[in-house]
Amino acid sequence: PDADVELGRIFGAMADGPDEDRRLTVEGRTIVARRRAGSAVWFDFAAVCDGPRSQRDYLEIARRYAVVFLSGVPALTSATADLARRFTWLVDILYDHRVKLVASSAVEAEAIYREGPSAHEFPRTVSRLIEMRTHEYMAQPHASGVAARAVAAAATACPSFRDVQPGEPRADIQGVPHLRGERQGHEPVRRHEARRARSGQRRRAH
Repeated sequence: PDADVELGRIFGAMADGPDEDRRLTVEGRTIVARRRAGSAVWFDFAAVCDGPRSQRDYLEIARRYAVVFLSGVPALTSATADLARRFTWLVDILYDHRVKLVASSAVEAEAIYREGPSAHEFPRTVSRLIEMRTHEYMAQPHASGVAARAVAAAATACPSFRDVQPGEPRADIQGVPHLRGERQGHEPVRRHEARRARSGQRRRAH
């Protein structure tokens, strides 16, 4: 509930138009969103990852929306490997289209999918989720070239798009404080940026 309240606040700040019909047709099938307004859309995880969804569905979503909200990302296991595969597809396609992702999860990104048929490949998804928090990623325009206002609003509307001050909660994935009882103080973005800086220094040294 706390995460949903925060997502709702951010959505309201980023929406570039009035709320629209929550039902949308993607690849001939109806998906019911929690909210949609202009170039921003908000889905529950189950609506887009638990069911007959394909990469074509996610491509259409990525082309139509500059900002995607995703609530309730669970910890996934071998029993939910299909959901993990669809979530990986979704993240990859949003990343390739430079869609801004604002999501909540019960666990940190690294803990979403640790055991299962393709769990050994999930660190790549985690790396992309982390990169999608950075100012460098946020500064890139949506690949479809729409909704510049919504993308610009992300920089001020979402807490994870700025440096977190001492004592503030970190984000689970993108922009939503840890759910009550989860471990605080996780700083994957800064570690990721530090690794990139060290890598650049080594290249320049050669």
